[in-house]
Amino acid sequence: MYLLIGLAVALISVQGSVWASVQERIIYSFPGNTLIAYSGTKSKVVITERNAFPQTGGPSVTLWGKTKYLYDSDSTPYGNGSVESWFNSTVLYDAWTLPYWAEVEGESNTAWWGTEPQIDSSRIRLDESWSFNGWSVYLSYPPGFSSSGHTVTWSGSDDSGSAYRLRHVYSGIRGESWIALTSVRQSSNGSHYFSSDHTWVSANATGGCSTAF
Repeated sequence: MYLLIGLAVALISVQGSVWASVQERIIYSFPGNTLIAYSGTKSKVVITERNAFPQTGGPSVTLWGKTKYLYDSDSTPYGNGSVESWFNSTVLYDAWTLPYWAEVEGESNTAWWGTEPQIDSSRIRLDESWSFNGWSVYLSYPPGFSSSGHTVTWSGSDDSGSAYRLRHVYSGIRGESWIALTSVRQSSNGSHYFSSDHTWVSANATGGCSTAF
């Protein structure tokens, strides 16, 4: 019993120290489009949960609506660590009721986990895309995004030189079609610039899912 209590206290102390030493800086926060930078202790800990940021969109509620989840990660070794990019998205869709639709919400991250050649990234850039495959697809999305063809795109960056991680929280990225909407594919490419050796290092996470019957 005493051992369990001691372990619990130790875990709480460690978790508290990690939270206390991770700094979260909100670069901007608009409905459906929030960008956050992290500095301090390198961890995947977040201070503000995704649902605390302003959301937008919201698919029509239908009898045949379904949910799928997208996740992928990629890492590139560099120095004594690695650059990593990853995303977690929820895809809500309806392939039975006209117009067919699919809507994406979630978050993506890119981080530099090493300490050499330098502790923080001199610059961090995150480039993302969401492709809605089908015929005669109409796209809608929050301010700050753009589109070309059937693909929604977004880019964000931090040039402070004092961050190791960039986090993007998004919602309301939607595709509709009166003919067919077959799949959604996401790509999140994180690039980190290291001024100590004038090098860009990137990692690209990508994945997709079907939104057909």
